[in-house]
Amino acid sequence: MGLTGIYNDPVPEEFGISIIKHACDQGITFFDTSDVYGPHTNELLVGKALKQLPREKVQLATKFGVVKINGSQLQTICGTPEYVRSCCEASLKRLDVEYIDLYYQHRIDTTVPIEDTVRTTKISNLDNNIGSLRVKLTDEELEEISAAIPINEVAGS
Repeated sequence: MGLTGIYNDPVPEEFGISIIKHACDQGITFFDTSDVYGPHTNELLVGKALKQLPREKVQLATKFGVVKINGSQLQTICGTPEYVRSCCEASLKRLDVEYIDLYYQHRIDTTVPIEDTVRTTKISNLDNNIGSLRVKLTDEELEEISAAIPINEVAGS
């Protein structure tokens, strides 16, 4: 969703919020944004709109990975573990939410093994952002995380 100028001219904030609210009233409950839209301003807009909606009925997605867009779509991409963590924390603040339903990579950084990006994303969800990001994990992913982090650390004991 690009209400702040990535794909079109930006709309005034109140109009953008009213569009999101109207969509929700019509049964659309999945909202997808990105830290690069604006940049950052679309997440801020969505966050303001969410304050006026029943959060438990909304599925929120946002993306990371595009550091910047130069000119006509030349992109700087990053998928390092440190970048992923900092983006997640910044998105949570801009959206002003306690969790993101779907957090995913906008563009793949071919200089970083995808396992590093994906593993870091999942482990960071259980590490510093416990309770702030919900993820669905396969049995294999649960085993991987269990091997990396002792269960008593995840459980908070």
